[in-house]
Amino acid sequence: MALGSINPPPEPVIVPAYAYYYKPMEPGGAKTAVLLINHANVAADLTLNFADIPGVICTQCHVRDIWAKKGLGNLVDSYEAKAVASHDSRFLIITPAHGRPKQSSNRAMIA
Repeated sequence: MALGSINPPPEPVIVPAYAYYYKPMEPGGAKTAVLLINHANVAADLTLNFADIPGVICTQCHVRDIWAKKGLGNLVDSYEAKAVASHDSRFLIITPAHGRPKQSSNRAMIA
């Protein structure tokens, strides 16, 4: 009996170029963890629009990079992770910006 004659080979898995995962850490959008993943074979800029995060209602949000252990500032509407390497990721905490000092730029960009 030939190999694969009983069970055909599985179909290849198609993976999107990028994926974003969200985890509420506190109720009411007060604190949300976000994981941005670049599945592509090349580096890519990944933009996170705050309006797309389930449960988050802030338009000016404070962004903290968990792995870099640093705040990226208060940002308006979105965050852009610049040049995320192939098969790499960014892990962030998003909180409302009220009560925090303002950042002059609308977007934080990190390499």
